[in-house]
Amino acid sequence: MADNNTKAKNNREAIWPGGVPKPAMPYSPAIKAGPWVFIAGQLASDFGPDGLAVECRDHPDLPFQSIPQRRQSAYILQNIKDTCAAAGASLDDDSVRIWQWFTAPNQDRDGGTWVGDGFTITPYLEERDRFLTHDRPASTGMGIKNLLVKDTIVEVDVLLNTETKKQQVALDVPQALAGYSQGLITGDWVFTAGEHATDFVGDTGRTDYNGPRSAIQLDARTPSELLWYGLPVKLQTQKLFDKLERNLETCGSSMNDVVHATIYYSHPKNLAEIEEAWIERFPVDPPARTMIPYMGIGIRGCDPEIALVALKKDGKTRKQTIMADGVGAPIGHEPHAVKAGDLLFFSTQIAGDANGLCAGGKRADEYPWYGLPARAQMNFILENVAKVCEAAGTSIQNICRRQAFHTDFDWFMESIDEWARHFPKDPPCSTTLEIGGPLHVDGALFLLDLIGYCPDE
Repeated sequence: MADNNTKAKNNREAIWPGGVPKPAMPYSPAIKAGPWVFIAGQLASDFGPDGLAVECRDHPDLPFQSIPQRRQSAYILQNIKDTCAAAGASLDDDSVRIWQWFTAPNQDRDGGTWVGDGFTITPYLEERDRFLTHDRPASTGMGIKNLLVKDTIVEVDVLLNTETKKQQVALDVPQALAGYSQGLITGDWVFTAGEHATDFVGDTGRTDYNGPRSAIQLDARTPSELLWYGLPVKLQTQKLFDKLERNLETCGSSMNDVVHATIYYSHPKNLAEIEEAWIERFPVDPPARTMIPYMGIGIRGCDPEIALVALKKDGKTRKQTIMADGVGAPIGHEPHAVKAGDLLFFSTQIAGDANGLCAGGKRADEYPWYGLPARAQMNFILENVAKVCEAAGTSIQNICRRQAFHTDFDWFMESIDEWARHFPKDPPCSTTLEIGGPLHVDGALFLLDLIGYCPDE
């Protein structure tokens, strides 16, 4: 029988910090589960009647006196710091993974970057550097269509580990420009940043390549003269896996030790090429993965971006593939989930499987105003999640974190109402974003990226 210290260590609890605005929706600001702390997506709102926090608003008669991204970023990061402290963690010392979401006009998914004049994330990065001064966490920064509160333009969520000191690893790959950790170790765990097939230089001014200006590394391109040859997205994905493999080896891990991959892609039309490269790299026993379409990415011409969670080869933590009875076959080459230590990483949670969209997930053409498709889709997903949790030896009440990606926020309230029904107490922390469509299941309105907790008995 577990002693009290073990029970305390294995506890999952919601954190409600004083002085930080309470969410307007049914989610917890943070979840602490064993050594892990999951911080919900923070945006620049106090959830009052005006939406945008007072601290982030200009005087109505002086609308151009500050840089909105800077003010919102400072507000968000201070609230995250305070939430971490309430959970007994330090944002600077314990953060291992950070996600940053930016709204921007004129986003170009096919080109893989933001277009139009003046977009930059430099104000955010400068504020981030005030709060994260050393061994910065592995990072993803991604363009999105919209956030849930009017006039908010940045959202940030964070994962922390309080048990072991983190270590940023110097990697023998082209160094990122934004100053984050491309490889970070904490205990038996390895986190890589979202990587691209880039040298972070581009070909401006070079004479050895006459194709369009881009930051894609030369060996990840199909030569422009071979117009009918090559699979450019597959080639980028292969070269990106090569880069990530070097990252992992330097961190004492390998591709065989990958637990979860997040793949950000521009459009479902490119998924078949990504899938071919994925199967070649993981022919058997693939890791869990989440497939997320983006609305903008920081490196022109790059597609996709991939981030990994892996285990050290010489560590004690082992991974276990989870396939649950009663859950449909995955759409692609992936398991339902992978359990590693006390965490459970789900593959993409979407309202469909190899047989297509779930029953009730779409209104009939003959009855266009009948049905609650978003509710049906969320219920389908959560029934599957409960079965996967049971197969992994835990329960749906131990889900800690969700990231939700909607194609249209008009369906948000219907979906979150169904979500809340499944979590009557201490709901998971949440980040909710609008990304536009389509998703890779025709008719799907959203997808979820979930992490659960599997405490020791």
